[in-house]
Amino acid sequence: MAAIQIFQSPAARHRLAAAAQFVASFTPSTELLLVGASREAVDDFARELSGRQRATFGIHRFSLTELASRLAAMELARLGVAPATRLGAEAVAARGAFETLQRGSLRRLEALVACRGFARTLTDTVSDLRLGGIAPAALAQLGRPGQDLGELAGSFDEQLAHARLADRAALLRAATLATGNGSASFLTRWPVLLLDVTIDTLAEQEFVAAL
Repeated sequence: MAAIQIFQSPAARHRLAAAAQFVASFTPSTELLLVGASREAVDDFARELSGRQRATFGIHRFSLTELASRLAAMELARLGVAPATRLGAEAVAARGAFETLQRGSLRRLEALVACRGFARTLTDTVSDLRLGGIAPAALAQLGRPGQDLGELAGSFDEQLAHARLADRAALLRAATLATGNGSASFLTRWPVLLLDVTIDTLAEQEFVAAL
């Protein structure tokens, strides 16, 4: 197994220097995978490198979500599922909330469904739950508000499946699967640098662990 190196520092310049040293330890012809906190950040880092070295090529740059999208593409295509946009996820949340309301399943949150911005708030909440690996059924243990949220989260899942869409949680799960089953064989050949990548959720943690 290849060695894993971890460098920590509160100073950005020290982290960037360590990252540059890692890249410089390979010949210019080595293909490298650079994953940054954002695409803009990793692009800036790559430009900085190109100004210091006589030659750079074979550097592949992604944000964590971009890399997940790339790795998950084949698995999503096999399932006949497309990545959901932010607007698409909000539409799924609104449809699910409406159907839950029609069924009369809500109690404490019933009056909020018609409020402006509810679909956006519900999308954020359910997305956090899905990224954390929390199933709708588990919310029922939290009392009446938890039961309402569980109903809404369950409807969101159903509508997502009906629309054949994958939100960020599903995208990361598909990418983790592709990384673990050998579909992304290039990952076994390329050195990988994760630069200031934020890992806030269980889904992100599992994906990075697979990488």
